[in-house]
Amino acid sequence: KHPYHTGYHAVAGPHSTGHCHLGRRGMQRRTRAVPGHTGGPVGDHHMFDALLMLLRPGVSAAHDGEHSSGQAQKLVKAKVLIERHLRDSELSPERLAEAIGTSVRNLHRLFAQQHTTMGRYILEQRLQHCAEAIRQAAPQEKITAIAYAWGFNDVSHFSKAFKARFGISPRDYRYQHSDEYR
Repeated sequence: KHPYHTGYHAVAGPHSTGHCHLGRRGMQRRTRAVPGHTGGPVGDHHMFDALLMLLRPGVSAAHDGEHSSGQAQKLVKAKVLIERHLRDSELSPERLAEAIGTSVRNLHRLFAQQHTTMGRYILEQRLQHCAEAIRQAAPQEKITAIAYAWGFNDVSHFSKAFKARFGISPRDYRYQHSDEYR
């Protein structure tokens, strides 16, 4: 489907000459009934171009809406798959892009439109799940085991990221949020 096709008449695109077979003929028939319109090729041409200028944003927005709707669906699919595979330390942009039927570049673009990156999004989700698990964990459960369970494969990276996100170390977080230590 051509991006500038409205479903009824072909509408000239941004690089067209302004000529549109169906549109111009329809305009010629309709503009004869407009009071003050003298008709003729020059008047019709200007009236048609003016109409196109009015319609283009709507047609463009409709096309952009269809495109952005498809992109939004891909972003939702990506986030659902991330949530399902959050515990997998091998979760990668390549695997995710293939799973949702897009390119790695487009996948990164989807997250950029949300003012984040896929990596930051995954990190934030893992940290949130770790924080919840730490709050609910038994006192003997190791924080390292929780981090590994949520897809972290480097305890030092986890600790630094956790402290950067929550302002305190995972151990201190556990202490503050556990009834067992109060």
